[in-house]
Amino acid sequence: MATDILARWTMVPYRLSLAVWTGLAAAGAYFLGDVYLGTDSRFQLALLYFALSTNWFVHDVVYKRKSLGGALLSLAIENVLFGLGIWISLAFSTDDSYLSLLPPLVGMFAAGRVEALVQRVTRKT
Repeated sequence: MATDILARWTMVPYRLSLAVWTGLAAAGAYFLGDVYLGTDSRFQLALLYFALSTNWFVHDVVYKRKSLGGALLSLAIENVLFGLGIWISLAFSTDDSYLSLLPPLVGMFAAGRVEALVQRVTRKT
């Protein structure tokens, strides 16, 4: 049964599937963030990022046939650095400031660069 679902899922083109599931994950995270998290945009951004990174993780494993260990390492690096940015933002700024979104965004971009560096190093070995 699970192999049938996986076989049917991979029949859908990668970009179409990624676009549809990214849209659904973003809409769901936005709705849940608005309902349950209130007006703090940092928590809404965190929920959105975690939903999207989980979606990209599943697509990397299913479509790109990335190893589970490599995909989990990428997911862990991205979420830890982004979570660190959220923590710094909550500790040192208020939600009223536009600068409160700067640490999570820096964490997001740093996570992408660190993840690319780790992938390059692990490919060489």
